[in-house]
Amino acid sequence: MRTRFDAATHSYFLDGRNLVSNTEVLKGVGLIDTRFYTDDGRDRGTLVHDLIEREEAGVEHELGTMPLEISARIRAYRRFKADMGYRAEVVEAPICHATHGVATKPDSIGRLANGKRILFEVKTGAKTKWHDLQTACQEICVSDSVRARDLVFNPQITFPIPRYGLYLAETGRYRLEPHNGPGDHAAFLGALALYKWLKAEGLEAKSVFKGSQFDLTQMPDKIRPEVSRFNIWLFGNHITIK
Repeated sequence: MRTRFDAATHSYFLDGRNLVSNTEVLKGVGLIDTRFYTDDGRDRGTLVHDLIEREEAGVEHELGTMPLEISARIRAYRRFKADMGYRAEVVEAPICHATHGVATKPDSIGRLANGKRILFEVKTGAKTKWHDLQTACQEICVSDSVRARDLVFNPQITFPIPRYGLYLAETGRYRLEPHNGPGDHAAFLGALALYKWLKAEGLEAKSVFKGSQFDLTQMPDKIRPEVSRFNIWLFGNHITIK
């Protein structure tokens, strides 16, 4: 793989060049508000992701020894696989889009029993709209990784890839929610352009958010069209930046 991931610092690199991460972009433009996150919630999400990755590598866990909030979600994941006939092809692989300078790790890319190939993120909490942009970024990176032959699929992958959030609940149930907004990809690229500009200027997202949109008059002409598409996505989803 061209893309290297440093788990200790949660950093991505391509040929020695530091890449911005998917979630770093979404946090930087104010979509991910970590003020309401808890250590317990973060630990639960990390553990569930780790266990699923190990299960896909062939390790079967004894669920009876785990806390209910963990074991129920692993059961939900197993139920999803059984119901849908899902077979993972790529799990937690670090990939990037070299031109855009952004990297990510899709939780899973694989095929359903009917042969349909999908991409999804595993979530252990409530659905929020930034999840849609997260998977949009992942599809953008998959396309570049396939072009560079970092990812090879048989049969060959086709685009667009249906994107989903797989929401695992403590009840042992799951929901496979489609991420199919037609403006998601353009919105993410607009968020990326905004993030890079904010970082270069040392600004916070909320300082240039006026009313219901980012103030384009404060930005250089070259990024205004992209950020405008992000503004349209925000308005259409009734999202404000605080």
